[in-house]
Amino acid sequence: MIDLFADGISNIVIARVLEQCLKYDGNKYLFQSKNPGRFEELFYGIPKNSILATTIETNRGYKEMGNVAPIALNRAISMMRLSASIRTMVTVEPIMDFELDGLFPMIKMCNPEWVNIGADSKGHKLPEPSKEKTLALISELKSAGIDVKLKNNLSRIIGEFPK
Repeated sequence: MIDLFADGISNIVIARVLEQCLKYDGNKYLFQSKNPGRFEELFYGIPKNSILATTIETNRGYKEMGNVAPIALNRAISMMRLSASIRTMVTVEPIMDFELDGLFPMIKMCNPEWVNIGADSKGHKLPEPSKEKTLALISELKSAGIDVKLKNNLSRIIGEFPK
């Protein structure tokens, strides 16, 4: 899958997609990008009935993440600014090992309506958090009033899903 808002995609291509979406104003759209700064650049072309999303897998930097996407903190800052004007959500997938006092505030600053959390489903052998750390993140998010949706593959890390 291609990230429509990646740096390598021209504004003209993005504008054409958004123009098509605007023709169908009864539809709802979810645009997800690891480069939400482009959402800001093109904000006035995004349909009002959209949800903007980004991925924040960890607050750490890992070589496995490569250097294509903006760092997670910059993604969170863009989402925070956008959340004043449009609905937002965050995906933590694949979840990678993290510090709770680093990852939780980054996610919270995005003001997401909900957060999806999932594990590595492609066998990349990524550094994963412990069950306890993952459950602590879920608990913090829920305590902050954020809806948390857990993907089935997360059971490999946490076992039974919390209620």
